Amino acid sequence: MGKGGSIQKIMANGLDWPLSGDNDPTFTIGGRYITEYQETTSDPFFLADSIAGNLKGLEARLAHLDGTLANFDTMLQKCANESNGVSFVITMPDGAKYTASGGANIVSSGAADGMMTIREGKNTFDVIPLKGKWIKS
Repeated sequence: MGKGGSIQKIMANGLDWPLSGDNDPTFTIGGRYITEYQETTSDPFFLADSIAGNLKGLEARLAHLDGTLANFDTMLQKCANESNGVSFVITMPDGAKYTASGGANIVSSGAADGMMTIREGKNTFDVIPLKGKWIKS
């Protein structure tokens, strides 16, 4: 049986990032999945699509004086300005590790409206592997 709980660790662009302790992002390995079904007068009809692997809703804790905000911003700029993204490894609650195939792009939620909350020092973001899959390492 699996073990639930908080993510143990993420390493992105060669750095460890502190996360919210109760962080509960969603995770898709990536591949071909049935995304819709339709009723018919006979058997149901299924539609399958290729879905990119993703990790959505991570919450990193960032601050000004310790440099974590500046480092995170540098990583976001690298994702936006280069085609190879950044390295990314996640350690799940049960100790399983996944690596973003081909590197990853990081999408900061609502960056145009404010990348980080001031009160909690929190940045919510998504991680998308460049080759569309997470590889168990």
